[in-house]
Amino acid sequence: MQRHKLEELIYGKIVSFASKDNLERTSIRILLALSGGMDSMVLFDVILNLSKKYQFEIGIAHVNHGIHKNANKSEEFCRTFAEKNNCNYYSTKLNPPGKNQSIEEWARNKRYLFLKKIAKDNQYHWIFTAHHEDDQIETIFMRKIQKHKHWISLIGIREEMENIRRPMLNVSKQDILQYAHYNSIRWIEDPTNIDQVYFRNKIRHNLLPKEIQNNPDLRTQLLRLSKTASIKFEELKKVTLEAEKSALFEIGKNRDYYSIDKDDFCKYKSDVKKLLIQSLSKRTFSKLQLELSNDNWNTFFQFIEKSTTGKIFKLTNDISCLLDRSLMVIFVNNSKKLSKLNLMSEETHNWGNNRFSVKSIHNFVKSDDKYLMIAPSQMKLYVRIWEDGDFIISYNSRKKVKLSDLFINNKLSRLEKQKYPVIVDDSDTVCWVPGILHGVVDGISKSKQLKEIRWEEH
Repeated sequence: MQRHKLEELIYGKIVSFASKDNLERTSIRILLALSGGMDSMVLFDVILNLSKKYQFEIGIAHVNHGIHKNANKSEEFCRTFAEKNNCNYYSTKLNPPGKNQSIEEWARNKRYLFLKKIAKDNQYHWIFTAHHEDDQIETIFMRKIQKHKHWISLIGIREEMENIRRPMLNVSKQDILQYAHYNSIRWIEDPTNIDQVYFRNKIRHNLLPKEIQNNPDLRTQLLRLSKTASIKFEELKKVTLEAEKSALFEIGKNRDYYSIDKDDFCKYKSDVKKLLIQSLSKRTFSKLQLELSNDNWNTFFQFIEKSTTGKIFKLTNDISCLLDRSLMVIFVNNSKKLSKLNLMSEETHNWGNNRFSVKSIHNFVKSDDKYLMIAPSQMKLYVRIWEDGDFIISYNSRKKVKLSDLFINNKLSRLEKQKYPVIVDDSDTVCWVPGILHGVVDGISKSKQLKEIRWEEH
């Protein structure tokens, strides 16, 4: 392929990406994943020439996986090219994976973690990788022989996912090879690319060529499967977007949970349910990823339909779902239970998402402010979580009030109740439910030394 043709194709992709993300082309910052192999060196050559014409910035990122004999040589090769062309260069060297880990999966996960961190820390708009059409064909073929159950898997490698962009996904390996030879591109071979211990290499060098020999139209058929699945997925995203607009959901003020009406959720088809939960989770939690296998999604949907109030389903190590009457509450797992905290000293105390400020005062002034409490200075007070059986004697009515009823009346979810602060004295009697109700506190009017405790969420 001639230089101008590939440059034209890649520039068209960049324009399209920029248009979708509302970016001015001259402000674009691209982080290019550079392995030193032919594909990434061709993409580097094209992007470098385009950057000179259109004034956008390139950074180079290299991951030294340390799993082949040319690993260190490849790293130095990439560093030299970056420095020669005045590109910022970022690299990391990985330690070998554990014995029970898939090397391919380990390398992919570590690589993308590094690329995403560099892109975020240095404000690059996109991460470019050099995946091409033959990679896509191999992926679809691999998914078919592995008998993936869900049609979404047939999309294969996505051209756009989060901030990752793959501008050569419609370019064949043959065209890349021609470009490299025609333009005298230098690269370093990775010897692991021909090692059939790796499943993808077995596909690339053995299984797929045999199938294409038996069926010359197989490449076209596999690409058609990917395109059909991609079109269907775009339609599904539109339906999900409409569902998100109409869904009855609410995001918690600390963005550590969101709730969605269970009956409203259950009316959608499973594909919409999946994308809806992923979209709302991304909007609420931002940094946390919600990726499940198809079987786990189905198990989760059965849990929603059949389980009762109070039951919890662990979606990932970070995210769980609590059923709370008519609501599904998707929340960030809090592995650290909030412990009881002494509020004696005159200072600011942090407890979960709560802040308590303690200071001395000299005069008692009756107040209905539910965000502060007055108590004798020597009274021992503690903050802890709510427990079953807790009650408070209301300061106003002098009646006994169960905290479980109090929380229901104030429309606190089960999740909120698990984190809500309760102030107790030395005998574990509830004296104050911040922001909701004061209890009876003896000795205030007779005490000459008082303290004020003020509560706020942060």
